[in-house]
Amino acid sequence: MFKKSPSWIGAWITLGRAQLNFGEPDSAMESFDRALAIKPDSVEARDDRQTTLHLVKKRKQLHSSGLSDTKNRYAVGENTESS
Repeated sequence: MFKKSPSWIGAWITLGRAQLNFGEPDSAMESFDRALAIKPDSVEARDDRQTTLHLVKKRKQLHSSGLSDTKNRYAVGENTESS
C-alpha cells in the first residue's frame, strides 16, 4: 500500500488508527505525524493525533502512580476468598 503511494494521507491515518486499536499508541503517533507531514491542515489527522497524545499521557500517569493500565483496580463478581 505505501510502496505504491507513500504520500496517500488516508493510508497513514488508517494505519495510525489500527495501531492505536492494537495498543500501539507510539506507532500510531508516528503514523499521524506522517499524515500531517503530507497534509498539515488535515483536521482528521490532527484530531486523531491529539486523541493519541491524550492516551499516551494517561498511560504515563498510570505508570508513574504505580497503577497498571492492564489490570483492573476493582474486581466485579463473587469474592473467592474464604473467611
